[in-house]
Amino acid sequence: MSKRVRVVCLSCVLTLMFAFAFVLWAHSADITFEWDANTEPDLAGYKLYAGGETGVYDPDLTIDVKNVTTYTATGFSDGDWFFAATAYDEDGNESAYSNEVALTIDTLAPSAPGAFRATIEAKKVTVIPIE
Repeated sequence: MSKRVRVVCLSCVLTLMFAFAFVLWAHSADITFEWDANTEPDLAGYKLYAGGETGVYDPDLTIDVKNVTTYTATGFSDGDWFFAATAYDEDGNESAYSNEVALTIDTLAPSAPGAFRATIEAKKVTVIPIE
């Protein structure tokens, strides 16, 4: 493959990556969660759960955040989301779900105003010719 073809291919790949990243950025949200730390001496960490309806969490969206009490989850699309957390210990025992947090994400801009117009009201209008 010639150097010119490689440069063109690389340019195309970078352009597509940028476009894809922009689409994801433009229509997704980042959410920061925080909670009070557990005091058990054998605490190993926490898991965050997310789902599209109350009390029903998608296993593919479960995040093991390890042993931190603040976490920012990225890439959530527009819609209604429900979240809960659990704690787990060194033996793998997991607590019940925390209280649930419900959020509606709306990253889309509103429509442009329709029928936009202006009206001029004047007693006297002076016309200046352009020479």
